[in-house]
Amino acid sequence: LCYGQTSAGKTHTIFGKEGSDNPTMIGLLPRCVAYCIHCIKESPDVVEASITISCLEIYQEQLKDLISPSSSTKLRIKISPSGEPYVENLTQHFIQCSNDAVKLIEIIKLNRTKMSSNSAFSSHRSNCLACLTIKQKLSNSSSRKAKCYFGDLAGSEEGHQSQSTGIPAGDQSLST
Repeated sequence: LCYGQTSAGKTHTIFGKEGSDNPTMIGLLPRCVAYCIHCIKESPDVVEASITISCLEIYQEQLKDLISPSSSTKLRIKISPSGEPYVENLTQHFIQCSNDAVKLIEIIKLNRTKMSSNSAFSSHRSNCLACLTIKQKLSNSSSRKAKCYFGDLAGSEEGHQSQSTGIPAGDQSLST
């Protein structure tokens, strides 16, 4: 979870620098994808595996699929019979390699709500939650599933500090 003022580097920490081929500028999400792919390839017990990424925006009490934002299907938070929370109708994008994740992240960044403020020319004004899901089938016929969530919260400063116009500086969706 990344929390802090506008321009503190929250989005950069999770997603990395836009358009950079420099390995030191890769964010946590693409690094985790690369590590998972490496571990799957190195494990003799894994017979089959899949990696997916989903990502949603929470802005002014509304949920938006950041992978397929034009979808007319309404997103809803639900609880599965096993008690696990999930977002109904949220796109799960399959990842084959690290580069797939980097390309998907560019789409996610483009689809987030932005506006300018005193602190930044173009700043994300929403909360973003990405989920990396890994499913594996093992040679002993068992299976396992893991999820890793990445939260990128809107800037934490007051509206008068950022001098943003039109839309509140930080989305208050998570405060209620």
